[in-house]
Amino acid sequence: MITHLPAAAEIKWEGGGGGLGAGHRRRKLTRKDIDDIVAPTTTTTSAVASSTTAPPVDSSSHNSKRRDPLRFRFKGYSLWLEPEQFSLRIPSKKSDTLFSHTKSNTKSNTRVVSDLDYILALAGAEKGVSPIPQPHLTLLYGMCQFASEEEIKTVFNGPLREALEEIITRENNGISDRSSPLQFNSGLAGVVFDGIDGEEMDMAWTEISLDTNPVYDRILKTVHHIFYKEQPQQQQQPAWKPHISLAYDNPEETILHDETVRDLIARFPTLTKERNVKAISLWDTNGTMSEWKCLDRICLQPQK
Repeated sequence: MITHLPAAAEIKWEGGGGGLGAGHRRRKLTRKDIDDIVAPTTTTTSAVASSTTAPPVDSSSHNSKRRDPLRFRFKGYSLWLEPEQFSLRIPSKKSDTLFSHTKSNTKSNTRVVSDLDYILALAGAEKGVSPIPQPHLTLLYGMCQFASEEEIKTVFNGPLREALEEIITRENNGISDRSSPLQFNSGLAGVVFDGIDGEEMDMAWTEISLDTNPVYDRILKTVHHIFYKEQPQQQQQPAWKPHISLAYDNPEETILHDETVRDLIARFPTLTKERNVKAISLWDTNGTMSEWKCLDRICLQPQK
């Protein structure tokens, strides 16, 4: 099973995509921005088992004024890559309801959470927006060519699973076995409006973008071929590059800006760490974000 994805030959700090599509207005953090934000003393270990202590989170700082839920209604079925997460130790307060279901250490007054899960939930709470259901990298969005859930699940568990096994076998038999996961590229914030610059969505977003690499590109090409087999005109790759969205908002007078990404990176340096890919999942993304549901999942790493 795939454990690591080979990295690109070099990190490119220009470029990047946004949200579920490329935006007509965005500001990308530069390499100098990132270096200024993340000082060497704030870097963390790469081992997942090694917990990093997050800065205190004051529940009173959470935005008490809730913004209107994201109005945009998504469509079709989507394929997501699920990224690796790192352990994060956070202060445990009775007044803080974020991740209250996780096990806490009463002696140290802390609890351990997965970093991306926590950051997405925290970003939603602090900005007053609905949190994104699960950390992910979108491979395909809005597939409407399937008549039913059963039909697309048949393709997911048939041709796709077989193709992934072939890719995994090929990589495991390759010359290089060096661990080289997806590399952090930059932080982005942007806004798109339906009908402007060819966009089909109304939304604002913040994200971290990642560099593509040979195996990611091979998987992307494979899923396009499999799921758009009868529609060759749809087999071209999407405009966006690999990214993990951190928060969505309505585009009008949005409170999501490049400063939002700066702040999250400064407080949670694990956002700049390289990440392996754990799984590929199939989602029903019809309707609003609150209506999304996971239909199936294929693990790409050995189960521990």
